[in-house]
Parts: sequence; C-alpha cells; structure tokens
Amino acid sequence: PNSNSVGSTSDYSFTITNDSSTDGASWMQISRPGDVVINSVSAPDWSPSVENGESVVFSGGSLGPSESTSFTINATVNSSTDGNWGVRISDTGSSEGGIDCSGNQIGRAHV
Repeated sequence: PNSNSVGSTSDYSFTITNDSSTDGASWMQISRPGDVVINSVSAPDWSPSVENGESVVFSGGSLGPSESTSFTINATVNSSTDGNWGVRISDTGSSEGGIDCSGNQIGRAHV
C-alpha cells in the first residue's frame, strides 16, 4: 500500500535489486519511516531480525550481481507519517562499507 490510516496494520511488499554487474550483497537493513512499527517479516532465503520495531536486518542470504529479492514486512502505522523506507545494503556481512538509498511508501528501492 502507498498510504494507510492511523492504527492500521498492513503488509508492505519490497523488491531489492542489485544493480551492480560485479558485486554481490550479503547483508541488508530496512528502516521504517516515521511512527511505523515493524511487526514481522517474511523473507525467503534470508534470516530477518526485527530490531525494536524500527528496522529489519537481513543476513544469511545472498544477492548476486543483477539479482533481485522480494520480501514482505508487516507493520502498524501509529500516527500520521510521511517519509521513505530506508535501505542499507552491504557485501561485508555487516553495515560496514554499505550503501544507502530509500524507496517510496510502496516499498520499491533500487541499489
């Protein structure tokens, strides 16, 4: 969804595309916009960990050059919120050396 009413809980679908033709990724972090609480995550081939309802760290997977991965985040909107979901992705297995980008409320971001 690209908008929700305060107090609503919805599933947000994301697709992350690795636009690099040479480098892979082994770690990702998705941060929520504003006063949104992340409840759960469904992510095939990754081990997601929700951190304080504010972000999700994905590890144990691999996103090769020119590959995409999709997942779903279930979240609750607690107050009127504008903003973008934040994405950090890295090939080091941690946030070190990662790159940042953001996507719109629909959850589409390219890195």
